[in-house]
Amino acid sequence: MKYKPIDLSRVKPIQWGLKHEITALKQMTKLFEPKHTNLQIIQPGLLVDRTYSYLRASPDAIMTCDCHGTTVIEIKCPYSCRYLTPTVAICQKKITYVGMEKENMVLVKGHQYGYYEQIQTQLNVCKENNAKLVIWTTKGLLTIDVPFDEIYWTTIMLPAIRSFFEMHIAPEILTGRLKKSLNSQEQLGSFLGIAQELGSFLSPQVIPVEENRFIPGDRLRFIPVEENRFIPGDRPRK
Repeated sequence: MKYKPIDLSRVKPIQWGLKHEITALKQMTKLFEPKHTNLQIIQPGLLVDRTYSYLRASPDAIMTCDCHGTTVIEIKCPYSCRYLTPTVAICQKKITYVGMEKENMVLVKGHQYGYYEQIQTQLNVCKENNAKLVIWTTKGLLTIDVPFDEIYWTTIMLPAIRSFFEMHIAPEILTGRLKKSLNSQEQLGSFLGIAQELGSFLSPQVIPVEENRFIPGDRLRFIPVEENRFIPGDRPRK
């Protein structure tokens, strides 16, 4: 709700990620182009869930091709591992949000960074079933497939998000009680503690549907990344 916004623009890891995200996207595109038919990539901006307007997501990109359909893309450029290859960083436990499962690298569910939950939210909002986590460093690029986990979403994530919204966000929208009591650090700390407990499931900012450019869930017409435009249409989840 931006009662006490925090400026993170000067934080080095965030600056690093913002600076190199487009580089990672271009390298990923170059890597995938020979392997896919009619590959196209867009950067969609902020997307809002059709059913729960307080749910939103901002994927770094959405990729489509004739052979694999639509894939949501989330890019990470870890500052602490910038001079290691992603594989070495994972093996050395410098990247802890990726683990091994049956000899395959997988995104860890329930990690403190909440990347798994972030991507599950993106998939639900976009009404798609497949995502790729792209890890980029100056020494290499690694992609990890992340399928939509419907059971985890419907039994764990969505109930937690709805409960948090109904118990804390909606009452605050109606009463402004927290805003009135910002001078009380004890009350503010209690509220932030609840938000931290929930993890990255929900950012404490509610954006009405009408303020956003696009409500996904219908068919999209995809265009090359260099055009950097987003044209909505009608696309249900497959």
